[in-house]
Amino acid sequence: MGFRMFQGYVAQGCKADGDVIEMGVGMGGAGDPYSCFDTAVYIREKFLDKKIYACDCFKGLPYTEDCSFLKIGECFTFTAEEFIEAVKKEKLENIIVPVVGLFKDTLPSLSDKRFCFAYLDADLYQSTLVAVKFLISRMTIGGVMGFHDCESGSRCKGVIKVIREYMEPNPKYKLMNGNESTYQFFERIKE
Repeated sequence: MGFRMFQGYVAQGCKADGDVIEMGVGMGGAGDPYSCFDTAVYIREKFLDKKIYACDCFKGLPYTEDCSFLKIGECFTFTAEEFIEAVKKEKLENIIVPVVGLFKDTLPSLSDKRFCFAYLDADLYQSTLVAVKFLISRMTIGGVMGFHDCESGSRCKGVIKVIREYMEPNPKYKLMNGNESTYQFFERIKE
């Protein structure tokens, strides 16, 4: 998927009320077209009233129960300190709010927020499940929830399992693109 297509999903979601949340940002960096940095620049240019909550433990994968090809601690580029410094360097501290820690520990601090766009790149079943359970009722009508590692050949089977268990059967959400893509996007269509 190209960056323009990704931006299209961001733009559609950002028409709705709420903020943006990205879950699993440790591999993204300025210049990676799917990183929260580029999404923040886009939002700054188009939707000045949005914040991006950038959630990650910034220590790599905390466990690998359903991704045996990966090792604990893999899949990160930034430490939390480096990420925060990069946010400042890119002058995005008024848009990107780092949320450092495991999802299960940090998401309760965001329980009063509503989201118009969510992007989940958590690789693992348990992390993705925690994220979806937290977000599923906090997405606004017209909001978009996107997932990475969704194609049937993906080695991240846990992501696909969460989508099949929680997103596909949910009548409040509609799949926006084909279900054989590396990326899947769901729009919230009902309260």
